[in-house]
Amino acid sequence: MNNKVRSLTIDAMMLAIIALMTFVPNLGYITLFGVASNTLIHIPVLIGAYLFGWKKGGIYGFFFGILSLCKALQSPSGLLDAYFINPLISVLPRVAFGLLAGFFFEIVKKIDAQNLKAFKITLLYVGTFVLTIIHSILTLGTLYLLEFQALNEMAVSNNYASFWIVILGILATNGLIEAGIATVIVPNAGLVIEKATLKNA
Repeated sequence: MNNKVRSLTIDAMMLAIIALMTFVPNLGYITLFGVASNTLIHIPVLIGAYLFGWKKGGIYGFFFGILSLCKALQSPSGLLDAYFINPLISVLPRVAFGLLAGFFFEIVKKIDAQNLKAFKITLLYVGTFVLTIIHSILTLGTLYLLEFQALNEMAVSNNYASFWIVILGILATNGLIEAGIATVIVPNAGLVIEKATLKNA
């Protein structure tokens, strides 16, 4: 299998995983509190960014965003999901997230693992946690910038002082849950897949 075919095969597999997580109920989106869904689809994006770098990170982030837009059109589950029919909210932050993750992981992987193995592993765990929080901030921040008037009205009608209170609540609940799950899965899966790939190369 030449490199181009291998690359297309991997991209198709990642798209299939992201699509499966998007459209199978309670797999990629889990609604716990009714305001916003817990999103786990950033996990394959992070793994792809770790394995293949910033270009693939951006591509998988784009997949993530486009399919989240499709889901918002087809079957919104949380109060905020309807706003994700706007590609500036659903797609743009996810592309930026994938690119940023890829750049970060490329830098970490250049660290001399023999001399700084513990430091490198720590960076992978901490970086995964922080990148997931950044994903939440990018998405919610873009949402607020583009829809702040409607969102503030919705927040006031639901007895919140402003939508910023809602954002902080989402980050303190959904954001931390998503970051915790990703931190457990991404570094371990990335290292195992990377080791297996190098072994079979």
